[in-house]
Amino acid sequence: MFTLPVTSEIDCSLVDMANEFSRDFDQLLFQARDIESMRPQSQTVPILDQFLDQNRVSVKSLRDFKRTARDLIAACRIKSIIHPLLADHVFREAERFLFIIDMFEQHLTGTPVAMRDLEEH
Repeated sequence: MFTLPVTSEIDCSLVDMANEFSRDFDQLLFQARDIESMRPQSQTVPILDQFLDQNRVSVKSLRDFKRTARDLIAACRIKSIIHPLLADHVFREAERFLFIIDMFEQHLTGTPVAMRDLEEH
């Protein structure tokens, strides 16, 4: 969590959003466990593609949240015990996870992966 204690409306908003992300990713985890438990029947391109799309939407929202938090921390607009470099690292982790989702989707659909894509990440 980026802000403790909560001292402003921005802080409250970020805490609420973080709690929503927690619930969202809990649901994705439960779905992943369901898909895993139904193997091999669940290992179809349509099921996995839909699951990847749901993850991508959630991770993009989380990445945007982390970008906002990083920028607010860097601008000293929220109180945080997190160093701005750590906030940037956490943001880049979300970017990396989006790349991994794209790579998995390319593998799933048989799309070749360019070496330069791997080198960039």
